[in-house]
Amino acid sequence: MRHASIVFALLLAGCGRPPSSTLPRAAVPREVVVLLVVDQFAGWIAHDRLPLLPSDGGFARLSRESGGLRILEFAHGVTDTAPGHSSLFTGVTPDGSGIGANEVVDDSGTNVSILRDESTHLVTSDGPDGRPGSSLATLRVDTIADRLRSRRPDSRIVALSLKDRAALFGAGRRPDAALFFEPTLNAFVTTTAFMSAIPEWARSLASHESVVTREVEPWTMLDEAFVREHTRVVDASPGEGSLYGFGTTFPHDFSASSRPGYAFRASPRGDAALVDLAIASMDAYANDPAPLMLMISLSATDYVGHIFGPSSWEAWDQLKRVDAQLARLFSALDARFGVDGWSALFSADHGALAMPEEDLSSAPWCGHPDPLFERPCAGVFRVDVERIPGAVETALVSALGPGPWVRGFADPYLRLTDRALALEGEARDRRDRIIVATIRALAGVADVIDMRTTTRCETTLASADPLCRSFVPTLGSFYVVPTDPSFFDSTYVPGFGGGHGSPSLFHRRVPFFARLAPHHASLSVGSPSSVVPFTRYFELADRMLGGDGVPPTERNEAAPRRPRTTRTVSAH
Repeated sequence: MRHASIVFALLLAGCGRPPSSTLPRAAVPREVVVLLVVDQFAGWIAHDRLPLLPSDGGFARLSRESGGLRILEFAHGVTDTAPGHSSLFTGVTPDGSGIGANEVVDDSGTNVSILRDESTHLVTSDGPDGRPGSSLATLRVDTIADRLRSRRPDSRIVALSLKDRAALFGAGRRPDAALFFEPTLNAFVTTTAFMSAIPEWARSLASHESVVTREVEPWTMLDEAFVREHTRVVDASPGEGSLYGFGTTFPHDFSASSRPGYAFRASPRGDAALVDLAIASMDAYANDPAPLMLMISLSATDYVGHIFGPSSWEAWDQLKRVDAQLARLFSALDARFGVDGWSALFSADHGALAMPEEDLSSAPWCGHPDPLFERPCAGVFRVDVERIPGAVETALVSALGPGPWVRGFADPYLRLTDRALALEGEARDRRDRIIVATIRALAGVADVIDMRTTTRCETTLASADPLCRSFVPTLGSFYVVPTDPSFFDSTYVPGFGGGHGSPSLFHRRVPFFARLAPHHASLSVGSPSSVVPFTRYFELADRMLGGDGVPPTERNEAAPRRPRTTRTVSAH
């Protein structure tokens, strides 16, 4: 590993961008800014594994042309997809943006996307679909794309992902296209919050028929020798899940899965489809002189991590395939805009943690200090999120009588029913003591914080507290904190796979590359190997697109940034 890191450093030092005089230039000067996010791509994975990839791959090029790897640190502790993407694209932490979770518990007790909007509908290549869509109605602040649209109404804004909670924050409220994957339809969709039809340039690629053609051949390893050389586990190692029959060993046959759309997004085929859509958007807008902002969230790494874990053969193959897709994307940008004609930022929405079943005693970071990521060498635990609401309901019924008292749990928030919230006096205090004690007694839980009573965030140190920067009291009454090192079970395959969600450094620190076109070279990125604040992503993107780089303030001043203190409830 050390030898590979030295070789990688030499590549960075000696293989920079060729002299600009030898490179093709875009026929029409314009701003082309590509904003890249690879979901669940931990800083420690980038730090350890990128030096092992080939010098002609996308990551090596990104490293050479950006001056090397930097580490971006999120200021919030709810390290999930929606909070991560919203923070990158607004420069605001969840307590200010209102995006404090991936999902929320609706009035029926069902967990739904935090961006679900019943007043909108999905739109497929065949036209509007009757299913509820998504919007940015819950977001309190403007995004990079919103600011660009206000400055330059003629700008072209395209956002692509396998997830609504990734695509929409990159798209802003008035994009030219915002496409995400809907696994139940096995197709890419958009939402009537933005448009009534999928753009013509994307229609065929987004269709169900196009996706199905990508599922004909099984997922096999791109470079089996590479995987075998670097993995520390066996194929189908303990803890790996089989997603609706997709299997735990190579090859993975889509036809064996009872829900092939879910298997598709948990495979490299999803990312390949996103790059195809990105290239199609470049072709559609290549000759348009207006600024082009292209956001691509390559989401498959997250699903692979949740199903198979970050040390699995699948994760290593996915890394090699993402590397190849990035190289393909960068070549397409060169061909259409010239090597000097585009800038790119790269980061991730959160980190990752090894599965509890993995033996970490031989992990390369164990046996010596690891101050950059503070990775564990033992004791990883998967918190059973499906147990939490039932345990609390049972305890409250026993103490207070028939319920229902609990609406549901969407990590990290427990939501109570209106009846439970209506309790007053001693009954209310008893309710709270029972809730706190019951959840704290569950394995993998470090703390339970009452959103209405905590005094934690009212000191001058609150701005440095990742949990305080995570609190959105409107999402639930109690915030559950996993132990370190633990993570909330994703429930894609309950009880299996890897995860994230804690305020630990291995979840909050992610990779950061800034590949700047010559006319952006004066922008301040941060020294190589440095740790930069999460706001740097927003700042650079906004400045590239003509803004001042200063993050916005809240739109909805009526929504408190901090919980209000009225009383303190003891767990005992």
